[in-house]
Amino acid sequence: MKNIVIKLDKNNLTKIENVRLGSDPEFFLRDKTTKEYVSGIGLIGGSKDSPRFIKDGYGVQEDNVALELTLPPTNHYIKMYNDCMFIIDFINKEFASKGLNIEVINDGSPDAAVFSDKELDNPIAKEFGCSPSMNAWDLEVNPRPSATDSNLRSVGGHLHISYANMNYETSINLIRVLDLYLTIPSILINTNGSLRRKLYGKAGEHRIGSVTTELRTLGQFWFQSPEHVKWVFDNTFAAIEAINNGFVMDEHIEDCQAIINCINNNDVEIAQYLCDKYNINQTIAEPATKVVVG
Repeated sequence: MKNIVIKLDKNNLTKIENVRLGSDPEFFLRDKTTKEYVSGIGLIGGSKDSPRFIKDGYGVQEDNVALELTLPPTNHYIKMYNDCMFIIDFINKEFASKGLNIEVINDGSPDAAVFSDKELDNPIAKEFGCSPSMNAWDLEVNPRPSATDSNLRSVGGHLHISYANMNYETSINLIRVLDLYLTIPSILINTNGSLRRKLYGKAGEHRIGSVTTELRTLGQFWFQSPEHVKWVFDNTFAAIEAINNGFVMDEHIEDCQAIINCINNNDVEIAQYLCDKYNINQTIAEPATKVVVG
């Protein structure tokens, strides 16, 4: 089936400069003894409209049953990873201080999970989605998420990109190219990610705000180590370099079709083909023995 891909006006595309990256990763909670998933409703505080800031720029909130973080923008992968770990450590210590046998999950577990009826026995747990997201390929609003299993919940690791003199068509081309450079190889790296796409993370899913362009296709797998965060940073800047050298994704229409089908069907073979064709980095570096931030 042919997917709709709207052509962009190349005259409106600009270079992407002065880039900073941010994220609002989400995490499930679990019982430390039984390892069963636990709802975070009423345990964390904060909301979409009113996050709870544990210090300036570092926020937490309840997102359905999950914990969502607000990380300050940066241009260094180690800082983003350390900021994330600082908040997770803070929340884990807060749980312990309250006598709760609960922990934040950040170990490469699946980006989607089926919760028990008991953990979803709350009206908030039955609410899906917030403000609508868009599809960068056909430029339409994405349908509201739904799943056959009403107890399925997911967590994401959305990437926020800010750059100087942001404009709409440049951001759309950026999301499309990031689907190639990030979403496609993530299918090969994050083997626990396929279930999440029953709810979120279809091809081209994004939001464009006043100061950031948000890629919403990735799960939160990329926060499990500094090397995973580095991979996201490296591939993002490789995509931006390609764009600044004149790469326009819709000029490769057959591959646009392949990208969309690959992501939406979690097709490993097509993902490998596209990574090989475009020489996309799909390797997470070995952990360093020591990380020094200068």
